[in-house]
Amino acid sequence: MSFTCRLCGEQTPHNYGGDRHFPLCERCYEAEYFVCAECEDTIHVSNRYQEQGAPEMDLCVACHREHYTRCAECGISHRRTDMIQTDEGVFCHGCYDAQYVECHNCHSRVRRHESVETNEGNPICQGCMEYHYFRCEDCGEVFHSSMARHHFGHCPNCFESKYRLCDWCKQEYFPHADLRNENAIYHVTHFDGEQAFCDRCSASFKQEGITNYSYKPFALMHGDRDGRHYGVELEVDRGGYNRDHANTVKAIANRDAINIYTKSDGSLNDGFEIVSHPMTLDYITENVPWAEMFSKLLSLNYRSHQVSTCGLHIHVERKGLGADEDRQDEVISNILFFVEKHWDQVLDFSRRTKSQVDSWARRYGVKSAPSELLNAVKFPEDHEYNPNARYACVNLLPEHTIEFRIFRGTLKLSTFLATVQFVDEICNRAMELDSLDMVDLSWKQFVMEIDPDLKPELVQYLKERQLYVNELVPVGVTMEEGEF
Repeated sequence: MSFTCRLCGEQTPHNYGGDRHFPLCERCYEAEYFVCAECEDTIHVSNRYQEQGAPEMDLCVACHREHYTRCAECGISHRRTDMIQTDEGVFCHGCYDAQYVECHNCHSRVRRHESVETNEGNPICQGCMEYHYFRCEDCGEVFHSSMARHHFGHCPNCFESKYRLCDWCKQEYFPHADLRNENAIYHVTHFDGEQAFCDRCSASFKQEGITNYSYKPFALMHGDRDGRHYGVELEVDRGGYNRDHANTVKAIANRDAINIYTKSDGSLNDGFEIVSHPMTLDYITENVPWAEMFSKLLSLNYRSHQVSTCGLHIHVERKGLGADEDRQDEVISNILFFVEKHWDQVLDFSRRTKSQVDSWARRYGVKSAPSELLNAVKFPEDHEYNPNARYACVNLLPEHTIEFRIFRGTLKLSTFLATVQFVDEICNRAMELDSLDMVDLSWKQFVMEIDPDLKPELVQYLKERQLYVNELVPVGVTMEEGEF
């Protein structure tokens, strides 16, 4: 007796399917059925468990559900008895060993990326880091608290080799380097002849409202920690070197957070400089009451655009331009090349006169490629120290930032925001393009790619300055209307 296979139509001497209404040949039967390795039942292939990226398993869906589970990290199924249960899910041994380490202090298991490495190379958990260890404020390495020096802030090596005692209070210590380093990341100390004073003591020697020009507090980072941060320096003049006025402005700006401080500037006749802590563009736009500050300054007779002494300087943190120094240099070279290539437009945007730029924000000179321009800036041919090197359109001397110095000061909110947005747009483009594309980038391409929804003040300002493609300033509107 023979049967006709219902799938392939071939004759077969045996009905391997077992169903007389649906006979199958041996080949079709093996293609359609399998024996589950767990329950050993004969199962149709439609009930075979299948997992993308994992080897095929002879398991029915029911047995897989009962005896297997997926690793929370790699997503591959393993027997439940071979898995490791944690508060964050179930892991296979390979992923668990790769993702978790044992805390050297309390011996608990923690995620590797959440652990902290000590100066001896041992991993510790965040809890032990908080209660039993500290990070040296100078070298940045992690030490056990028993090794802390001076208010749990410094490791023994850094403390003994780099810190000195305040000559006034005889209590506070501070880095030797801070005596003369304008760009130190610590509170800047104050040097008077052979005496040096800590920041707390020096504060008692000066006016409360306007600090010394060399004053640099701890940087308070505002906005997304992973975002690019900007520091704004806005000079105002004519209204008086008046600490009460400075305190009034700070009270407005620092109502909800410590956003700014004020300090003296020798280039001003009768005013002071407003300096922001590092902020992201979103924070600058949404969280600082600039409009109220500018209104108060104007009411106190301060001006910025309308006097020749004031500038608007914008610092960009180097970390926001790349993960390492090589990448940062690539982006910085693109920034310099953009400014030089489009110098006429940038100068027009800045509202500076040529004589002002030559004095306070000189250009470097066009080169054929971004890298060539950066090398010329970093390694000048004369190799001589230039005390006025920082008076460049983009100052590269600060250790942790680059500084756009070309812009004229303003107390007009829309112009202020447009200027910060302009710097942000230049940085974005410098990071997006390689050097060849930057060389080819035209001003028209640059302005046409600006998103008017994200940077409305910038687009409107470009139109008012007749720097926007095919857009003329409206009749009756002057380019510097409302600038103060």
